[in-house]
Amino acid sequence: MALKVAGILLSVTPSEKCNNCAISSTGKQTLRTALTHKKVTKAGVSVAAGDLDGNGFAEIITSAGPGGAPQVNVYASRTYGLLSSFLAYAPQFTGGVYVAVGELTGDTFAEIITGAGSGGGSQVNVFNSQSLQLLTSFFAYAQGFEGGVRVGACDFNGDGVDEIITGAGPGGGPHVKVFDFDLTLVDQFFAGDVGFLGGVFVS
Repeated sequence: MALKVAGILLSVTPSEKCNNCAISSTGKQTLRTALTHKKVTKAGVSVAAGDLDGNGFAEIITSAGPGGAPQVNVYASRTYGLLSSFLAYAPQFTGGVYVAVGELTGDTFAEIITGAGSGGGSQVNVFNSQSLQLLTSFFAYAQGFEGGVRVGACDFNGDGVDEIITGAGPGGGPHVKVFDFDLTLVDQFFAGDVGFLGGVFVS
């Protein structure tokens, strides 16, 4: 079943008003700009979308960039109202958070996946989107690595549920890993020159 996001596309605007999540139906005209994280610096926000409540419409999930608390917000895509908000990591962590959404457990609700930014190691957390309970937490790369981890989700192996996709942050090379929800390593590869240390984004 195709999900609906009220006909919108999402983008992040890193500027003096970088806390903004710009929403457009065409990619050319901004229809609505939501101040999603009021105390974030110019690093912007990470944005994802997925059906968290099983109603056929994808909710909008945002996470704070470096400089603010590791806050994740969930918004209704049709009204843009705030549905829930929580801290993905310890309150004092200000390295930023990457966010993704995937249906990892085979139920009708997608889970929220977060990756710690710079200084947070490569810690990945998975939350129940209804209760916001932490379901699992792991380090995708060596625990001494402090470049952060970018996250995504997709049905990588065609088994009917999504896998967790991780990409190493700066300093770790373009190293991509694929995990089942039970943390079984499904696959890993370098998405470019192994000598490139700028990190890699995944979705």
